[in-house]
Amino acid sequence: MSLIVGKNFMKIVLTILFLALIVCSFGQPKKFKNLDDYEAWMMSYYRNPEPYLLFNAFNYGVHNKKITKAGNNTMIIAFFSSALRTDTISQLTFYKKIGNTHDEELIYSFGLTLWQIHTDFSIALLDEFLNQDNPKKYHAAFDRLRAEKFINIWTDSISHPEHLDMLWTDFFVTGNEESIKKIISKLSDLNSKNYFDVATAGSAKWSLISNSIRHQKVLDICIRERETSDSKIKEALDEIIESTNKQRREAN
Repeated sequence: MSLIVGKNFMKIVLTILFLALIVCSFGQPKKFKNLDDYEAWMMSYYRNPEPYLLFNAFNYGVHNKKITKAGNNTMIIAFFSSALRTDTISQLTFYKKIGNTHDEELIYSFGLTLWQIHTDFSIALLDEFLNQDNPKKYHAAFDRLRAEKFINIWTDSISHPEHLDMLWTDFFVTGNEESIKKIISKLSDLNSKNYFDVATAGSAKWSLISNSIRHQKVLDICIRERETSDSKIKEALDEIIESTNKQRREAN
């Protein structure tokens, strides 16, 4: 009898250990294999949001030397500001994890993320964050930011490629069609007399082709917007759609 009880007890213990291992494996933060793996995760986030991985991904992004060297920190901040914009619980989670750290990359990047979110909640949280001991050295930097005009990526006119990057990043996070429509609106400047407007419009066109190849949703938006756009934008969208379909055929 005692032998049977002993065997049953061991089965229960082993089952509990097995289940614990499963739970722990699901709870482990994602380990990105390399930068390509990280970027692929970011660019398809809207298809399969994983908010429980955001802090680990933020930590990876702000410390990756290749991202810094390529000057892509703006896209990291843009990604996480879009991911956290309506998620005040995650904003508080980041705040609690970063508040007592001496890690300067995390401190400054989180402050920039709260600033870029730019809601009443995030600005109040930023003020509270900067009042802690470790972030105080950044007061001057954020005072300069407050003195500048904040760019609303959906309502302000697109005047530089970084604005396009922020719109694309918002789409990658949320799948927001308005971000794509805003990028499409810049195509009206392809024949502008202003060199910078033409260059930025050219970047918008190239990026629409590139991302239409990767994302069917982007191509679908371009096709729909073509039906209601003026002749100038319609012509550019025709070229974008044709180029996308051609490159897709050639890839197959």
